[in-house]
Amino acid sequence: MPLWLRASRLDGVGCKHQLYDMNAAISLPEVFSQHPDVMSGAMVFNGTRVPVQTFFDHLDHGGTLEQFLEWYDGMTREQLEAAAEIRTVPSASS
Repeated sequence: MPLWLRASRLDGVGCKHQLYDMNAAISLPEVFSQHPDVMSGAMVFNGTRVPVQTFFDHLDHGGTLEQFLEWYDGMTREQLEAAAEIRTVPSASS
């Protein structure tokens, strides 16, 4: 079941994002967070200092979700699955 991403600008610093599927809505702040004082403002997995881009790079180099879960404490399968799903959603400019 596909998830859809919707973003709307809240203020000059961040965006509010929501993922929707047919049965439930998952708020991106439950999965990701971004703050200028954390990892120089990079998007990270909520509750961690692990940049989302690190996970995407891991996948690009043939890594698996299981490996990432073993290597990075505090990560959940749900966070990684949501990130992988978001990555497959076409952007508005595509």
